[in-house]
Formats: sequence, structure tokens, C-alpha cells
Amino acid sequence: MHQSPTFKSSIRLYGLTRRNSDGQYQEVSCTTTFNGISAVRAFVSRLDAELAAQNSDLEAQPLSQFFYPGPLAEQQSGLNLHICLGFAAQNDQLLIQNKQLVPMGWFTYIDVRNWGRDYYLNWGDELPRKLGNVYGLLKLPDYNTFLNELDVAHPKEMFWHKTEALGAMSTRVAESSNWDQISLFDPVNCCWCFGSTAGSYQTHIN
Repeated sequence: MHQSPTFKSSIRLYGLTRRNSDGQYQEVSCTTTFNGISAVRAFVSRLDAELAAQNSDLEAQPLSQFFYPGPLAEQQSGLNLHICLGFAAQNDQLLIQNKQLVPMGWFTYIDVRNWGRDYYLNWGDELPRKLGNVYGLLKLPDYNTFLNELDVAHPKEMFWHKTEALGAMSTRVAESSNWDQISLFDPVNCCWCFGSTAGSYQTHIN
């Protein structure tokens, strides 16, 4: 049984969660900012969330289906998010840290004073512009269309895309945090695309 939805957004976001013995979502996966503040992991891509859950006891789900304001109480009516798109790479190889891919993205703080079931978060133009810059960097101008299709894809189709992405993946163990590329999976050509981060990203600390 799902908990009451409490997170609605103008851009669909996915999180990683664990279930308890009753089958209910128990917690939402977080990372920490560079200042040690807890931040909810929020993936723009359903595929990225599925890939990030590999080799763990986590599962990917839309934040709106299981998100509850637990972290909100701890942060005094505010919410820290790490908006994720793509994964860290170096020399055209995706990096592995603690047996998991390293999501790339931006930390952001949301001032939420009247949190409730009907609370709606409108990202305006800033986040879509950031995402569009990434698509352009990797020469994937139509990538947002692919993400929208994944939002309504059948689980079998989702599994197929995930299998294709894993099969086309070349990885290396991250020896430091000095990675300099971001990577997204291109579903049309069935390959990973790479581009320079140029210092514009922040990573999760797994």
C-alpha cells in the first residue's frame, strides 16, 4: 500500500526507496551536500533511477507515489534535493563507487512553509534550461521526448531499456572524485554519450 502522495512537481522526479515487511515504502534515499546536510535524491530520468538502484536493496519509484515529508520536519520547513541527470565518467567510461554508478546533478533548496498533500512545486524555466543544456552538450536534442515516453512505459519496456544500457556500459572504479565527464544513454543508437562537465555539476556521495 502506498503512502499518501505529498510531492507533485512540474517535472516528474524519481526517487529510490526501500520497503518494510508490510510492503510499504519505508524511507527515501538521501545523500549529503558538501556541508553535510541531508538531500533527497531526485532523478529526472526514470532510466537513471533504475540504473542507480542496481546492486542495492533500493527500487526506483516516482517521488509522488511514496514521498512523505519526513525530511521536511528535520529541515524546518525546507527541503534539500539533489536533482540528478546522467552519471559521472572519465575517459569515456562510467565510474563505479561502492559498486554503484555516481549520479550527477545539482543541489537545490526549496523553502516549503505549508507542506501538504496538494503541495505543487513549479520549477519554472531554470531547471528545464539546465536540462536542455545537458542534452545539447551530449548532442541529444530530443532526449526530453525519450524521458517523457519512459514516464508511461510498461515495466517490460523499462526492463528492456535498462538491459540495453547495462549491456552497452563500460565502467571503471572511481579512484578519486576528479571525474570530468557526464554520460547519458542514447536509446536510438544504443550507446552511452559523453561530454565535459566543465565544473558545472555536483555529484552524490555514495
